[in-house]
Amino acid sequence: MKQLVLCVRVFVWVCACLCACKSGGKQESKIAQADPVLIEAGDTLRETASNGTRAQDSVAQIIWETQSPESYFDKLPKNYFVCADEDNFAKRKQLIQQVNAANGYLLARTSNAQTIELAVFKDKKHSREVVAAFRECGKTCECNQQKVWGYTKNTWIELTDSVFEASFLRQWRGADSTYDFILPEFGTQILVQSGVNHSVVGALNWQAEAGVFVWKPQKKLKMRP
Repeated sequence: MKQLVLCVRVFVWVCACLCACKSGGKQESKIAQADPVLIEAGDTLRETASNGTRAQDSVAQIIWETQSPESYFDKLPKNYFVCADEDNFAKRKQLIQQVNAANGYLLARTSNAQTIELAVFKDKKHSREVVAAFRECGKTCECNQQKVWGYTKNTWIELTDSVFEASFLRQWRGADSTYDFILPEFGTQILVQSGVNHSVVGALNWQAEAGVFVWKPQKKLKMRP
């Protein structure tokens, strides 16, 4: 009888330990993972997760949505449209100048003669669409938006730091002058130019299998058709 009681106590103790371990493991996992950069359409943009880690570290389980270029354009955050009275769906439609839905490309011209380009890239590694949306008006202009996004459940998640190589990010953000990005209507190469004299700085070549843009500076650049 004593042996039976002892066995029952040991069994209960083991079960309690296992439960504690599982609970602790889950808690550590939550601490280790960064909250994703969640940006609801129209909200103020936040660049990184609250603890400073990069967005791509915590978005692996997201079910991404796919949209047409026009639908992505309709849903762009309002920061793309703060320089003119154009931030409503009816006026946004009127800004569109060119759409190539098959190639995932859209060109719009704002009421103050600035352009917004949008290009969609297929990311096979993460089973998602990567949306580059650029409105360029100078480094200090509040309308200057040069960002890459993923979209899910009426929420934009910025992917700029995860899809651009670190070597390019350092060069781009450390440059004295602005960079202009020419998005492709055909092909998957983003051309990068100096914002001062429009000379070619290099190109970002999309690698669908890896889900990243590979940076090729001008001296190593082979232009794609």
